[in-house]
Amino acid sequence: MGGADGLELHGPELSLPGVLKDVLLEAIDLQIRSGSVSALKWLLSEAHRQEIPPEQLSLCAGLSHDTDVNELRALVSGHPLVRLFEMSDERLPGDPDTIPATRSLLQRGTQLIQRLLGGGWSVDEAAARIQFRLNLGDDLLKEAARVRAFREAWASIVADFSPTHTCSCNAWVQCMVQYPPDAASPYDHAIRATLQAISAITGGCDGLTIPTPRCPKGTCSREGSSVTFTICCAMKHSLIAWPIH
Repeated sequence: MGGADGLELHGPELSLPGVLKDVLLEAIDLQIRSGSVSALKWLLSEAHRQEIPPEQLSLCAGLSHDTDVNELRALVSGHPLVRLFEMSDERLPGDPDTIPATRSLLQRGTQLIQRLLGGGWSVDEAAARIQFRLNLGDDLLKEAARVRAFREAWASIVADFSPTHTCSCNAWVQCMVQYPPDAASPYDHAIRATLQAISAITGGCDGLTIPTPRCPKGTCSREGSSVTFTICCAMKHSLIAWPIH
C-alpha cells in the first residue's frame, strides 16, 4: 500500500471486497464516504475474518445522519475506534470566513448527540461514534488555531452532558486539503497542500486527507502527474525539519 496509514473510499458498496482485497484493516484507518449499515456489517465481518481485535479496528462508516440507530449500538459494541457518522463543515475552497461554517458544524454535532441520547445511548457511547471533517484553507496559523479551537469547543459541549469518562470529550478530527479552481500551475497545489497539511498536523488532527489534485487546463500532463509525488516529498522534508511533539 506504499506505506499509507489511511484509506478513503468513494463509490458503490459492492466494490468494497475488490478494493480491500489483501488489505490488512488493522494497519490502517478506513474512511468510507456515503456508507451504509450493510457495508459496516461487511467490514466488521471482514475484520473478524482477519482476526483483528475489536479495539484495534479503526474506521468511519460514513452513515447517513438519519440512519435508524436502534441496532447500531449493539453492532459496534466493543469497537471503540469505529465512528458511525461524519459531519463536515462544508466549507468551499478559498472561502476565508471560517466562523459560520465551524459554528454550524458544532451545532449539528450537538443535535446528533441529542438524537443518539434520545435513542437510549449514553453520552460516552454517542460522542465516540461521531467524526468531524474540517476543510482546510491556506492561512497556516489561522487553520492550526481553528483545529485546536474546534477541539476545545466540542470538548466543552460534550462536558455539558456530564460524560462518565473524560476521554469522551475528545473528538476524531479529519482534516482535508482543498484546491481552488484558479491555480496557475499544478505545483501551486503542491505548495498549498504542504502548508495546509502542516497546519492540520500542528492543530492536532487525527487524520489527514490529501486528494489527488486536478491539473489546471492547458498544463502538461507529465508535469501534472508528478504533483502528488512532489507533495509527499515536501511533507516529508517539512516534518523532518519541523518535528511535531
